[in-house]
Amino acid sequence: LPADSSSAVLKHLPQDYHDEIIFRIAQLQDIDHQVATDLHELVERCIEKVSASQSVPLSGVKQAADIINRFEGDRGSLMEMLKLHDEEVVNAIEENMFDFMVL
Repeated sequence: LPADSSSAVLKHLPQDYHDEIIFRIAQLQDIDHQVATDLHELVERCIEKVSASQSVPLSGVKQAADIINRFEGDRGSLMEMLKLHDEEVVNAIEENMFDFMVL
């Protein structure tokens, strides 16, 4: 990620992890050419597979709800932060959380 994006992401991560993340980034060196080639080929195959179909159905709200259901942190604070962005989206996420409770 570009430095601007990286710093924005870092800002939202727990402060206790900031030094560890920056340290690990500082330790990064060269990436093996074969690893980069393999990664490029994998991404190309994924793009081809997705492009071959008309569309891929995806519910971002359901995906977000599933992630939050599995989130081990403070869900309440996370939901409050999300409400600052869009309360309607948060309501939709909440409606999709814990579907297994219906059974």
